[in-house]
Amino acid sequence: MKEKIEEQLNTPAGRLRYDFGWRLEGGWTEEEVTVIREAASRVAEFIHQLTGGDGAAWVNSYLPAILTRPGLMGKLPFLKDKSFVYPWTQVRLSPYFMNGGIRHIVHEMGHVLDNSLGGLVPATFVGGGAADRMLKAVGGHPEHCFPRFVPRKDYAIRCSPQECWANPTAYGNTCVAEDFAETFTWTIFDPVKVPVRRLAWMQEFLANLKP
Repeated sequence: MKEKIEEQLNTPAGRLRYDFGWRLEGGWTEEEVTVIREAASRVAEFIHQLTGGDGAAWVNSYLPAILTRPGLMGKLPFLKDKSFVYPWTQVRLSPYFMNGGIRHIVHEMGHVLDNSLGGLVPATFVGGGAADRMLKAVGGHPEHCFPRFVPRKDYAIRCSPQECWANPTAYGNTCVAEDFAETFTWTIFDPVKVPVRRLAWMQEFLANLKP
């Protein structure tokens, strides 16, 4: 067992999996693995600051991510050049994900968190996960957005009339899934940009998730 662990720790991908539980599939450059690791570390650091607990253990427990390339799905017109999570915890990173850096990765991890706390069908599709809980808590109606990942021009009015993102064109104002992932991301990186009730809910929610 000791030799197996030592062998695993000899590679950046192995250390990433050992420390945070994130598994890499396919080929990745050292620079890409470094940025992915920085994303995991940033989430872990935030959780530690929020709770005083083991942030790495939290990431292992609630963000069981498999990071891979988009593959054939990435050739679909509506997914071309985009990162997406499908079906549950497989984070399919765009060829250009490095442009968005660690925030881009953490955003996708918001979808992983939603799905990991959902049911037998991905919550980003049918609901039932953390995103639904957040929207209901701020007086919204997640059931009015189906599937949960499909953008709606009237999302803010139809689904979240009591509180929405200040900028009408904000990505969080498009659908339930993106609303949650953006709240998760900006709570970690720049909480003053998060709508007040969403921020309070997200901080309490994350603090109550014990590894």
